[in-house]
This record gives sequence, C-alpha cells and structure tokens, in this order.
Amino acid sequence: MVVASAMHQRLPARPACLHGEIGAVANIGVAISLRRITDTPGGDRGEPHEADMGRIIPADFPMEQLANNAERTVVSSFITGLYSNWLIIPNLGMRDSEGQHETDIVLIHPDMGVVLVEVKGHRVSIREGIWHGQEGTPLNPQPIKQALDNAKTLERLIRKNVEGLERLEVVFGLAFPNTREIKGDLTTDINSAQVLVASDLLEPDDPIERMAHSRTVWNRALTAQQIEGIVALIRP
Repeated sequence: MVVASAMHQRLPARPACLHGEIGAVANIGVAISLRRITDTPGGDRGEPHEADMGRIIPADFPMEQLANNAERTVVSSFITGLYSNWLIIPNLGMRDSEGQHETDIVLIHPDMGVVLVEVKGHRVSIREGIWHGQEGTPLNPQPIKQALDNAKTLERLIRKNVEGLERLEVVFGLAFPNTREIKGDLTTDINSAQVLVASDLLEPDDPIERMAHSRTVWNRALTAQQIEGIVALIRP
C-alpha cells in the first residue's frame, strides 16, 4: 500500500563528520556483512527475513525521525526489498565549503557503489521540462537539481576523505512512492532507470541495481575498508 505524504517539518539532520581519521567499523558501532545472499530455488525470494534484508545504519535508526510518510515508505521498501549487501543510510546531513546539505537516502553496495535517492511524496508530472506536484505548481526545489547537487556534494566528500576513491561517482535517483505513472517526458539530464514510482518500490532490488548502473563510468568494486570509511564519514 502506498502511503500518502504527511506534511511535517524535517528534523535537524546529522552533519557529516569531517574531522579526524576515518574510523574502523568497530568504532562506529555497526557490523557490515558483505556476504552475498542468493535467491531461493526457482528465483522466488519468498518472505524476507533479517539475513536477506537491506541493512539500515544505524540498526536502531528511529523511523519517526524521517520527515514524512513518503520517506518512511521508501526506506521500509529498501529494508525489506533489498538484499543484505545493501547498506541504507537515511536522513543524511552533509557540510562542505558551500554550506549545509541534506539528502533523504544514501545506499552503499560493494559491487554497485554509492547511490543517492531523493524522495518526493507528490504525485508528479512534467511539463516543458519542469516538474509539477498534484496541485499543478512547480516543485521547489526541482527534484533533479536537488538530487544532482547533493550527489556531487557527497561525491566530493568521499573523494577527499576515503583513500582509493578519488574518482568515485555517486549516482543519483528519485523516488515517488505516491506516483503510479509520471505524465510528461523526462529531460536529457535524467533517464528512466533513475526514477522509481510506486510499482518499483514493491520489489526494489532490480530497479535499484538498474539505477546504480544508469550513468556511472567509474565502475570499480568497493573494498570492505572503503565501505567502512564511507560509513564512518557520513554516519559517525
């Protein structure tokens, strides 16, 4: 069931830690499992259980801290619908020389890299390249610009602070849990694999994999140490 967006003011986000060395995973209180989870026979994943689920960081993250029901819907979909190789970091604050930035969800995978997802609870349409909500008014900020700016900010932070990732590319995507179908044509600065609608969130593993491979040209597996470094940087 798709949950309608609630209009709540966002709680203050946790800023990225940019001071000191990147800590080991033991110092950030999370256990990152990089083992692969295989499908059940016949390709049916069946009912999810903890070993097969995406891993939210931290494990006791309070879902009520998220800004609205749309974000809770998407985060819950990723937890139950992604395999355990995916780490899920919601409600992320970042600070750089240009100021404070805030993004909805960051996903990390050892083979597919880093994906940033912005969530919009609107039922959206596109007219003449401008994204509109169900009220017919243009969204502010525009989703693509917001997601791209945040992805570039995260990309710069990781490149600067995590050894061996000086060329890392962060892929961005958009999630619209209350939109069944987007009316209008996508602009050239985004492709269909970067956009999730309600049906994609029912079984998000394949759509997220397509999103991860949609635009990146730097495609190199992340080591366990690099993943630990990213997590320590953005969720200390």
